[in-house]
Amino acid sequence: MAQNKPTTDEHYIPQCYLKQFSSDGERIYQYDVLSGKQTPVPVPTKSVCYQKHLYEFRDSSGAFAYRNLIEKSFGIYEGEFAKTFRSVISKSRIEANYHTLCFLSPKEKALLVFFLSTMIVRNPDILQTAQETALEFFGDQITEISARNLALQTCLPIYKALDTEERNLLNPVMWFFEDMSFQIGVADSEVFFTSDSPVILFGTNQPVKLDEVIMPISPNIVLFMKPYDNTRRGFYNRLTELRPEDIKYVNKAVVTHCKRWIYSQTPLTDKQIKWITKERASY
Repeated sequence: MAQNKPTTDEHYIPQCYLKQFSSDGERIYQYDVLSGKQTPVPVPTKSVCYQKHLYEFRDSSGAFAYRNLIEKSFGIYEGEFAKTFRSVISKSRIEANYHTLCFLSPKEKALLVFFLSTMIVRNPDILQTAQETALEFFGDQITEISARNLALQTCLPIYKALDTEERNLLNPVMWFFEDMSFQIGVADSEVFFTSDSPVILFGTNQPVKLDEVIMPISPNIVLFMKPYDNTRRGFYNRLTELRPEDIKYVNKAVVTHCKRWIYSQTPLTDKQIKWITKERASY
């Protein structure tokens, strides 16, 4: 029996997320904010937001070791992420849920926090920074291959049982989201797009503190997170209808924080492209 070929194109933005912005579950439109060009036809989600061998460990000779270990772990988690997205989208269509004080279940909240956290630490720039930090710290005592392996192990310990006491980067990133409230905002039409950097963080650097988190979930649903305030507890974990100014605020955050690519369910109009260009120029 032939063995399955190992995965080589490893995505830093999961397909299970990008597919929420696809009309057919497979393809998506993309717009390049650097060149100002939009693809004339939608492209497969598997063909965007990846790097070859991004999450692979190597031995001292440079050969792959534990091939696809992290990638396979992501595959398991992403199945749960996809279920959570579908659940949130489905529940958001039920009018009675606008009146509940606990819209998201504890499991849904936990999975969304884990998704946000892994999206941050699986970013190629973060992995590269971790590798460079290891090289700088250990100097001649470490090779580039060993530094890369250490960066993967430190940022993405998802291939083993997670230990909250373990010293890694994933744990403190998840702690950033402790004591934050959840709100799911719903637009009355499909107005949101996303990007190659869809988790948008607002906050101060010293000390590290998150003031707000935004992530579009679908073309008409967005997640907001803010520090929890016990005096306003009735406003948290709610499903809310969004105003035009809320929609503009979300899309502005998306276009000003993207690295290069904006992704959408339908082609961007000339009016949208002009607005994107203006917002990025003034940011």
